[in-house]
Amino acid sequence: MEYDEYAIYEEKFVSKATLLLSGTISALVFAMAIIVPLTQGITEENPLWSVILLGAIAALLVFLTASFTHIRIMITAKNRIVKYGVAKKVFARENIMDVYRDETGAMRYGGWGIRMAKVNGKRRYAYSTLGERRVVVTVKGWKYDEFVFSTKKPDDGVMVLKG
Repeated sequence: MEYDEYAIYEEKFVSKATLLLSGTISALVFAMAIIVPLTQGITEENPLWSVILLGAIAALLVFLTASFTHIRIMITAKNRIVKYGVAKKVFARENIMDVYRDETGAMRYGGWGIRMAKVNGKRRYAYSTLGERRVVVTVKGWKYDEFVFSTKKPDDGVMVLKG
């Protein structure tokens, strides 16, 4: 497995802005899932299935918040690996054609998370967090023209990916 290889470069971070925003939304929905049945009870207007559904949505939001606030970037002799929560992309070194800092605004991607967007006529697949800079990787033989990921150290990432 690619994680068994020696890492030439590795970066791990938690996006505090993403955690704060997603965590707040998750906490509010989770609180509603608990408070509504406790204060109103299970009634015809508030049936059990709606409470269960709200609880399931709250649990899903908590899972997504816990998963998609962490990014791990790992560069080995063979592969370039970016892991965002439970999602992971692995690119062989020889398939990377170009690497550069992303100057596109974060909202161009439609917010944070796993996003797809068309920028300057190219299809991009992005792992985007709030408040972090991004790096663009042009990949040969992939279904998207470019892969974009957030990083705390974009200049280091570009330098190592190019090397």
